[in-house]
Amino acid sequence: MSHQRFARALICASALLIAPQSITFAQDGTADPKMLEAQRFIEEGDLRSAFVTLLDAAQSAPESVEIRQLLATTALELADFGRAEKEIERAMQLGLPEPDGWLVLVRAAFGRGDMDRVISLVVQMPVQASPAVRAELLGLRGYAEAAQDSLQRAKRTLDQALSLDALNLHALLGRALVDGRRGDQDGARRWIDQAIDGHPDAADAWSLLGDLEMSEGNFDAATDAFARAVDLRPATTLERARLALALTQLERFDEAEAELSVISDRALAAHPYTQYVKGRVAFAQQRYEAAAEAFGSCYSAMPNFLANRLYLAATDILLDNDEQAMEHVTFVASRTASEPRAERLSGGIVTTQPRKGISVDASQYPVVEEVLLEAVVHDPANAPLLQLLASLALLQGKSTEAETFFARMRESQLTDPTVMSLAEAIEPPPNAQTDLGDYHRRLLAVVGAIQQGPSSSGTLPGNGEAPTNADDLIEQALALKTDHPGEPEPINLLAAAYLVTGRGDLAREELQNSLAIDRNQPDVTRNLAQLEALSGNLRNARALLVQLDLRDLGSQGALLLHDLETKLGNSAEGLALLERVLEAHPEAAEVRAKLAEAALQVGQLDRVLELTEDRGDTEITLVPELLRLRGTAQLAAGDAQGATETFTRWVRSHPDSAEAQFQLAESLARAGDPGSHDAIQRAIELDRAYLPARLGQIKSLVRRDALSEADEAIDALYRDFGERPSVQAMEGWYAFTTGDYERAQRSLSAALEAGRNSETVRLLSRTLWEQQAYADSITTLGEYLEQHPTDLDSLMMLAGAYLALEQPDDARRVYEHVVTVYPNHIPALNNVAWLSRDQDLDAAIDYARQAHALQPENATASDTLGKLLVLRGDKDEGIAILESALKAHPDDIGLRTSLEQALAKPAPN
Repeated sequence: MSHQRFARALICASALLIAPQSITFAQDGTADPKMLEAQRFIEEGDLRSAFVTLLDAAQSAPESVEIRQLLATTALELADFGRAEKEIERAMQLGLPEPDGWLVLVRAAFGRGDMDRVISLVVQMPVQASPAVRAELLGLRGYAEAAQDSLQRAKRTLDQALSLDALNLHALLGRALVDGRRGDQDGARRWIDQAIDGHPDAADAWSLLGDLEMSEGNFDAATDAFARAVDLRPATTLERARLALALTQLERFDEAEAELSVISDRALAAHPYTQYVKGRVAFAQQRYEAAAEAFGSCYSAMPNFLANRLYLAATDILLDNDEQAMEHVTFVASRTASEPRAERLSGGIVTTQPRKGISVDASQYPVVEEVLLEAVVHDPANAPLLQLLASLALLQGKSTEAETFFARMRESQLTDPTVMSLAEAIEPPPNAQTDLGDYHRRLLAVVGAIQQGPSSSGTLPGNGEAPTNADDLIEQALALKTDHPGEPEPINLLAAAYLVTGRGDLAREELQNSLAIDRNQPDVTRNLAQLEALSGNLRNARALLVQLDLRDLGSQGALLLHDLETKLGNSAEGLALLERVLEAHPEAAEVRAKLAEAALQVGQLDRVLELTEDRGDTEITLVPELLRLRGTAQLAAGDAQGATETFTRWVRSHPDSAEAQFQLAESLARAGDPGSHDAIQRAIELDRAYLPARLGQIKSLVRRDALSEADEAIDALYRDFGERPSVQAMEGWYAFTTGDYERAQRSLSAALEAGRNSETVRLLSRTLWEQQAYADSITTLGEYLEQHPTDLDSLMMLAGAYLALEQPDDARRVYEHVVTVYPNHIPALNNVAWLSRDQDLDAAIDYARQAHALQPENATASDTLGKLLVLRGDKDEGIAILESALKAHPDDIGLRTSLEQALAKPAPN
């Protein structure tokens, strides 16, 4: 049996995986007697009685958090997932902390098989969740991602979960699902064995083992595993139906029907999968009318369920209902034609998650095929029968047998267009000179080895005819190129083989050879451009990429071309290219992030916010950079609350990111939230080598007045990072903040020896000022500004220093420079206006009007303009402006004083 049979088997358990949990509640001495009775039932294992008792208790105390929480966890154990979600949401509304309720919420969605909701909920997990809860949530999310075939992402998520808890049940089972989907049955079995060893009473693990055994045709073992899972569950689930199917394969029909009768006593009796299994039991006993009724019921609820349509078509054929059969046969054929070749060995049994609930058991195709093969002997020209047999052969990867049935159809002129197009797809080209199957088999062997890559010893994880070391890889790729001259695919594989073995020059040469054969290979063009860029041949790389249109360029190609344009001095063209790509492909998240980064660098905060607004959870999971950019722009715009919400979302989607935790801490600190210190500590726990968090820790400790701890943290910085300028600058900041100006001056001066930094320069200037070394303070700023004449913060600080020293002319000259560089800078316009009043009052008023026009609600700008107008004799206009401003700011003493003075000023003659 092919290893690919297990590729979709493991999803069956997704609807049922709810780990056993201890159910507790906090007694406060006033517990309702019904609560105590419910607890006793729980301890005795009688969950149904406990549930009924809790419902009564909820009637008496509808606002009790404890009752709602216990109702939710009990409903979860009883597989009443809708009730569990409803009750835990109510408990959270009544005050249950999010970390205590979120896990139940996610498990309820998982139990329903709603994998999209599982992923969405875990992305939003509370930042306060403990490592154990985070491990469980990540395990559930990883399993859900694997169930949706996002195998690489699932593996990353599951590895995170296992790093937090190496025995987490759902993480272990999720890894089994990943390996199973990749066709590694042995790997899947090892993960399941680990899960059972660590959780011998977990029904989920036994259920998954049953799926594995079914996929391999081990029906005795599957029956035992499913029976064990059923025994461990306090509630009836669809596992009984899977157990019934395994029993059917052993021809233990009475037992199979007994299991189904148990389900019939529950609401699951009408579930489409129950009906499918009921049909399979009847089909195996040749009770085709009963089978048709059951398969028909399943079809009504789930018309796209391939396995059911297959059996329904076969049943109609056997009942001579050829007209009804043809509809289902055509569906099966179309599905077979549309599925990729690698997927044709997979079939489907449905779980409670209809869209993704696809699985396979070893009986699915052979059972119906055997019956139909007997039927075709007696009816060799039956069109639906031949078409269905051809599709069955293709679904099992037996193209030779499929072609036999297609040939019979051609001979009988049974030429249904859909089915015959499928037949043509599997025939080799008429002029093929080699065995097409052998060619592709050899190609795939080399592809598999390249994807795995050599180990440090040069050994490859060979399988069958795949190469087992780097030399073999090159040899087989060269042999393919020799045997198929003129074909680009072997050349491209040889280039990839050279790349994976570290021979970039040879890879570049082969890619050039491939393009010489066929220029229309966008992926080869992009790869060659990448190699040229890595080799420093920027113009060659650019020349390759500009040949491609936007569709063929793709996101990665566009980003590479943007990078090349920037390095070649054409940054505007590079950004224009990215804008065109994003307009054509708004889902290109990495392009969006690059544009947002460019906008942030030039201070276009509105553009950053526009680019990063309303991004979906999936996009954020893949490109968290979007959240970093958005939060940074919000902080720069003074929106600390908005930044906190953004960084909280980042933490929820990437809870193990130290940078995310640190940025959250920064936004919380700006908002004055004491929780910033806890976020800093979480960042350091995640990555002690993440320097920004270690530096932020010092500021956090100072804000908490924990100076001795801050001193120890600075010593630890030097031990861990040495005398880096950023560490020296932090010591300088700490010393300045605590009033040790000599220490601050030493540390900051040492930091600046490695290179001028705007913030460090300003802090050193302030340190010198506090020591009354005013000239040195101004010189420090002036020398820096000679090299950085547009540094706004340093310019404003220098102007302020001149004002403090009562040198208004020098201050005015600095403000005039600021206005020249930043013509819309309101504080500079306002200050230069006031400082110019004695030299040129009309010019001063012009400056003041600019500031007021830019921000009419600015009290200071209104005050300056009003006073200057009164000073020039425009008393009525000046008073009107001051009165309007005071009305908007009634508590502003400065405005009130200015208005009183203006009113008292005599009118000009």
